[in-house]
Amino acid sequence: MSKRRVRLGLAQLLTMLLLTAGTLVAVPNFTQPAAAAPNGCTGVPDSGYGFNFNASCNDHDNCYAFKYFGDSASGRQACDVRFLNNMKAHCNTRSSWGQRTFCRGVAYTYYYGVRALGGFFFARATGSNIA
Repeated sequence: MSKRRVRLGLAQLLTMLLLTAGTLVAVPNFTQPAAAAPNGCTGVPDSGYGFNFNASCNDHDNCYAFKYFGDSASGRQACDVRFLNNMKAHCNTRSSWGQRTFCRGVAYTYYYGVRALGGFFFARATGSNIA
């Protein structure tokens, strides 16, 4: 296993532990429908140590709302992959190894979060039943 993969895995584990401990995120209100206009990162911080995902989150909101890739499960997945790629591109601009590593860990955590929980918001944005 490469050193980069180990570092990324450790950053993801640390981020997930911090999220579980409630130090980075408040629990979102899943009864509230997604807004028609982009509203940043829903239920999690837009920015923190080494990252600012506000633009990526807004683009993801628009992707869900305007169905950039269609109103289907594959369209939702394409929006989510685009979201991950936007966040990773942002992480690559960070100046220090520590910031880049932490940023990538948060990016993957946010990505896995939208894959697990985003179906509700995609369905609300599109009026479909996609999960």
